[in-house]
Order: sequence, then C-alpha cells, then structure tokens
Amino acid sequence: MNHATHCKFCHKPITIEISDEYEVNNDPLKILPLASCNRCADIRVERRRLEDKVRVTAMTLAMAGKHRTAEVAAKTRTVIEKLLKDYANLICRWHYLSGMTWDDAAVDTVMEHPDKWPDVLKTLWQIFRDANKERSAALRAAADNL
Repeated sequence: MNHATHCKFCHKPITIEISDEYEVNNDPLKILPLASCNRCADIRVERRRLEDKVRVTAMTLAMAGKHRTAEVAAKTRTVIEKLLKDYANLICRWHYLSGMTWDDAAVDTVMEHPDKWPDVLKTLWQIFRDANKERSAALRAAADNL
C-alpha cells in the first residue's frame, strides 16, 4: 500500500510503498517518520562511508606515532586531502551549492592532530551550511529588490 509522507531530511513530499505483509503485522505509521527520498538516503550512505574512511586514515596516522616517516606522512596527507575534498563536495551537493573554495587548514589540522578528525568534519559542515545561509539571504534580498 502507498503512503504519502515527507522526507525526514529535506521535507520533500514523497510516496512510499509499504508491503501488505508488514501492514498486517505492524503499524506502518511508525516507520513513516523515518522515510527519506532517494537523494537524501544516498547522500547519507556516502557520508557514512567517507566518515569511516577519514576515521580509519586518521587513526592509522595517530597510531604511527614516533614511527611516522616523511614518506608515510606525505602519502597519508594525499589520502586525507582527497577524502576531505570528497566530503566537502558531498556537503555542497547536500546544500545545493555549485562549488567550493578549498583551504588546506582542514588537512593540516588532521595531520597535526589526527584525533581531532570529528571536529574537522563538523567544522566543514558548519562552514558550508553558513555559506548556504548567506547565499539564500542574498537571493532573497535580490528577489525583494525586483
């Protein structure tokens, strides 16, 4: 049976199909608030995958400790930079931003303090979220001036 609801993340109206077998045994209204559109679900899965890769890379770097050579640091820096850029691109897609300006400060922070990787990812979300708010405010102001 089809049920109309809204995406949990972007609040876009969606229709989900719930199996009749599920409806017989359980209350389908319990799962409706958990529904998400394909776009949001795909981005959430990709986000989790990237966060896991950043975590593993940062913890490997942290565990190297005194044994970290310049070669290992250079290779790890390249991997972390790619992962963080992929993460920033994901955030841009989430907020419908067309591009990003990259600063190596996030990479430097993870290289110097690998245990701070969650804070770096959180800061990236905040930076792009704030940029999206500023862009939205500018668009609203431009529309008001028309």
